[in-house]
Amino acid sequence: MARDDKTIGGRMVLARTEAGYRSAEAFVADVNQHLDVQGIPAISVSTYRKWEKIGTPFEDTRMTAYPHPVFYSVFCGLTGVTGHWLWYGAVNGIVKHISQLPPANRKVIDQQLASISCPRKLGLIEEFTRVVSKYTHRQQEALRAFLRLF
Repeated sequence: MARDDKTIGGRMVLARTEAGYRSAEAFVADVNQHLDVQGIPAISVSTYRKWEKIGTPFEDTRMTAYPHPVFYSVFCGLTGVTGHWLWYGAVNGIVKHISQLPPANRKVIDQQLASISCPRKLGLIEEFTRVVSKYTHRQQEALRAFLRLF
C-alpha cells in the first residue's frame, strides 16, 4: 500500500499508520464504532482498503462504495490530520495535523472531536439520539431551540 502524500488513498494510509493503526482491521473497528453512533452503516475492511487505493495506480475503477461524508470527520478525528490535508496534500502551506492549527481554529475542532474521542460521550450521544428520535417534530424543534441557547 502506498504511504505517500501524492494521492488521497496514499494520504489515508499515511495518516492511519502515523496515528498508530498498523492494521486496517483495527482502524475500521474504531471507525465503525463512531459510524454506529451516528446511525451510519458500518464499513467492511475490504471496502476501506479500496478507499486507501483511491488515486493510486491500484484504484478499482469499478468501485461503487465511497465514504459517507461523516466518515471524513471521523477519519480526521481518529488520525489527527486536517481535512484540507487529507483532500489536497501538502500544497500551498496546508497544515497537516490538527494540533498545528492556530488556536482559534483548534477551539472549534477540539469541541467537535471531543465527542469522537470520549467513549462516555459516545454513549451519551447514542442515548440522546435514541430518546430524541421518539419526540414529535415540534418537540425536536423546541429542544434544538433550547440547545442553541447554550
